[in-house]
Amino acid sequence: MNKPKYQVKIATATATFFVGMLVLFAYVFPYLGDKHANQLAAMLDQKKTVVEMRQEQKNIELAKQDLQDLAKKEKAPEDFFSQDISLVNDLSQVESAARRFGLEFTFSVTGTAQTAAKAKTASDLYSIPFTMQLRGKFSGAVSFLDWLEHFPNTFTAKSASLAAASGDSINVTLIGNFYLRK
Repeated sequence: MNKPKYQVKIATATATFFVGMLVLFAYVFPYLGDKHANQLAAMLDQKKTVVEMRQEQKNIELAKQDLQDLAKKEKAPEDFFSQDISLVNDLSQVESAARRFGLEFTFSVTGTAQTAAKAKTASDLYSIPFTMQLRGKFSGAVSFLDWLEHFPNTFTAKSASLAAASGDSINVTLIGNFYLRK
């Protein structure tokens, strides 16, 4: 029996190598890649859920703290609000829009529904001063202000100020009045 020559051995080894690589690149690597992509997508979904849950938990803790702070004050929380809920709906939409544009949103009110001054209108509307503060990227702030300009709401802004913050952030402060019925 003749022994294969070294050229035949090299050709056989090379052909076996290329067939092995073809199998790896055609079947094994795509399978592993798809499996990895699916696992990565699942991990990203879980991370997103964790971030959302942490934000909800933070919001609940802040709401609890606010209620505890209000309970310590002279006026009970039920004294702050009127029966007119249009403002609450507007503020909910404004806060959602601020978050959608990537801005931190804080809102503070001066006074209560009982101490509100009558608005300079013929109707029975009352005016309560507010301060709205936003912080985020400049493009988000501009987009939010554009959105707010076209949003039909129950408040007016008397002044707006923009100031540079740390990094590429900007602070926006809006001062104005909202209107409600007692």
